[in-house]
Amino acid sequence: MFYIVSGTEREKVFAKVASITQAVQKKYPENGRFVLDDRTFTREAFENFLSGSVLFGAVQKYIVVCQHVLEDKEMADWIVGRAEDIANSQNLFIFSERTIMSEVIKALTGHAEKVFTYDEIVTDKKADRDALFKSFIFPLTDVLADRNRRGAWTLYERALRAGLSAEDIFWQLFRQVKNMCVALSSPDAKTAGMHPFVYSKARQGAVKYGKGRLVRLSSTLLGAYENNRTGKCELELGLELFLLSL
Repeated sequence: MFYIVSGTEREKVFAKVASITQAVQKKYPENGRFVLDDRTFTREAFENFLSGSVLFGAVQKYIVVCQHVLEDKEMADWIVGRAEDIANSQNLFIFSERTIMSEVIKALTGHAEKVFTYDEIVTDKKADRDALFKSFIFPLTDVLADRNRRGAWTLYERALRAGLSAEDIFWQLFRQVKNMCVALSSPDAKTAGMHPFVYSKARQGAVKYGKGRLVRLSSTLLGAYENNRTGKCELELGLELFLLSL
């Protein structure tokens, strides 16, 4: 059995995947849960889950969440070829995707238990840069200071869809982390060299993190930028991981 959950509204996609998983685990609490993404997915690993596993003489059932697997054409074509076997498997597979090629979704729909799509229509991609910063970046730096992980991730995804680059977002996040570091070690706005309002917000945020955590945040953020420069990890993904670690 398998479900497909896709779309640009990532929060809704994640919520639906979690809802399906929780419903199954509530009914069958012994079922294990595993995740395969576009970096860890292999045909061998998938085949092992497809055929099931025997542990101490008993058949073990699994919930297997496959993330961004169908976005790769080669992997998607292979999955399509195994669609009937996946549908008949004793294990549950959930494909969580951002986008899926039309021919792939068409080929899988008849085999899937259900297909869920959550796409957001973006109408402000041509808005000027200042308007985009006002709508997304400034609120994003505010929720970063509030240590609001979910709010930060949501605004980050919306900012990207609206047309802002990951590098634009990086520099604003870095400035906010730097401001919090300076504010935490300065007794007042004058000493910090900041406007009183900026200092007050940065100081409030800094207290929520603490010195050690701020140092680690700064290091993680700079690491994401360096990994992008050296080709180890795209900045867009690095920033997403950074925000999810708040």
